Amino acid sequence: MLLIVGIALFGLAAIDQMVKAWVLHQPDPMMILPGFLEIRAVENPGIIFSLVLPLWLIILGSVVSAILLMVALVQAHKAGHERLVVSLCALLAGGMSNLLDRFMRGAVIDYIALPKPLPIINLGDVLVVLGLVMMLIDVWGRRKKVKSD
Repeated sequence: MLLIVGIALFGLAAIDQMVKAWVLHQPDPMMILPGFLEIRAVENPGIIFSLVLPLWLIILGSVVSAILLMVALVQAHKAGHERLVVSLCALLAGGMSNLLDRFMRGAVIDYIALPKPLPIINLGDVLVVLGLVMMLIDVWGRRKKVKSD
């Protein structure tokens, strides 16, 4: 199961990288749903909410986080926590896609523009948020189960 989930989610990270490469070569933004969804490339040198930190600190924090997530992933797999495995794979895939941007371009490429005040995001960001939400649901569900036992 771990292998299948990992391949699927890292496939999504590869798609994110391909879309970023494609969007960077588009001369004009593309309106998908007028007033709601636009595709355009924006360099984001910062982290969440465009908070700007030194690049070395962002990369160091990202690498350390990735290592810790991989350790947690192995432990979750050994313990048979399938939903937690999926959520950790999503976090890793999204984070690794954005980390790859930082190594290659010095900034993350965001391309999904939603209505203001929402930020411009990318598929890697979606995977990270989805992974966090799934992790919270998993942990909450296990805590609720323990209390009822």
